[in-house]
Amino acid sequence: LGENVYIGPGAKLFGDITIGDNTAIGANSVVNSSFPEGHCTIAGAPARKVSDTPSTEFIIATRSPKKTLG
Repeated sequence: LGENVYIGPGAKLFGDITIGDNTAIGANSVVNSSFPEGHCTIAGAPARKVSDTPSTEFIIATRSPKKTLG
C-alpha cells in the first residue's frame, strides 16, 4: 500500500497487489488487481477505477471529526 491510502469499510484486498499513493478504495469493494499509478478512487466488485482523482473530500472528512461530507 502506498502513502495516504483510504480503505473503505468492508473492502477486501486479495492477492499480491499494489495500490499507489493517494488512493481511495470504496466501501465493500473487492480489489484483486493492482492500481500502482495511484491518485484515483477505485470501487466495485471487482474494483475498477471510478475517478482519476482520489476522493480527497471523503478522505479529509473521515480523518477529521470537525469535517462533514456534503
